[in-house]
Amino acid sequence: SYDDFENLSYLVYVDVLTSAKLKAIDEAFDLTGLTAAVGPVPDGPRPKLTLQEDIGVAITLQWQSEALGRSVLEKFLPMLFLLGTLVAMLMFWLRRRVIHAADMIDAAQQALRISEQRFKNISEASSDWIWETDSQQRLTYLSGRFTQVTGLPCHAWIGRPLTNLLTYDKQLMEATAEGGNVAGRKTIPCEMRDNDQSLRYCQLSARAVRVADLLQGYQGTVCDITEEIEAKARIEHISQHDALTGLANRHRLNKFLNTRLSEDLSGERPVFLLALDLDRFKPINDTFGHAAGDVVLREVASALTGGTREADLVARLGGDEFIVVATDCRTQEQAERLCLSLIHI
Repeated sequence: SYDDFENLSYLVYVDVLTSAKLKAIDEAFDLTGLTAAVGPVPDGPRPKLTLQEDIGVAITLQWQSEALGRSVLEKFLPMLFLLGTLVAMLMFWLRRRVIHAADMIDAAQQALRISEQRFKNISEASSDWIWETDSQQRLTYLSGRFTQVTGLPCHAWIGRPLTNLLTYDKQLMEATAEGGNVAGRKTIPCEMRDNDQSLRYCQLSARAVRVADLLQGYQGTVCDITEEIEAKARIEHISQHDALTGLANRHRLNKFLNTRLSEDLSGERPVFLLALDLDRFKPINDTFGHAAGDVVLREVASALTGGTREADLVARLGGDEFIVVATDCRTQEQAERLCLSLIHI
């Protein structure tokens, strides 16, 4: 599961040829006066052996020899040559195998880097941000898209419960995540606060991560649908309100009356419907123009709204005609007082 290949560590074993170790080699192999020197040493009376690896510098071992083993060396020299040839062939074969394995590892790492880059490009291009938690729903990963969408830093939320970031039904999320592939594609409504403390509306998708039937955590995506919801709200508002004055239109008035009339109406809970129009409004349009007439209509709408209660509905039917649905008046006298107060405004 490790994926940070560019920051791997390497374990290096080093054997220092100290005087004590050289002495031990001297006694073990009868190499009298064994010494070690860094780098090549010119030829001389003392036999020497230069150790040269693929990396580093050469080390030359020298010792004193009385040529006592010359006859033994001549006897076993062909065998040693053959053995050396076999060792060289074995080393050559091992070297080729190591190079081949290294090439395969490099290719796998390159494919992994390409796959990671592809996944990163897709996740950043998407409007969703990706999250992962442990079995206790504590965040363990947030994609870079999280900061772009919310303005919040990822590192500030790692290790904290997902419920601190999102407001959602925890039991519903667990049930949906455990539902398998089909249920895992279902979304759960949720809300959150961005960096400016603005309320954002989101959809949460989740799936459970299990290894050998043991719950390891959850992972999924969050899609920000704030703009979509706000657009729907604006469309709904436009469809039910007058564009000029912001008052309810005919559609909103009919819907409000149908709802109110469907409730239990009685002498204790009457509904009064007040119809108003403006006197001498046409001369304003004719004299000062429709722009001035629009200003008058907006001022009248504001005055009517301010002169009624929140439970009442003020609607504009068109032109200079207005309707007030009074729901808080209990008697005809109260309704008449409301009419007089609106006229005096």
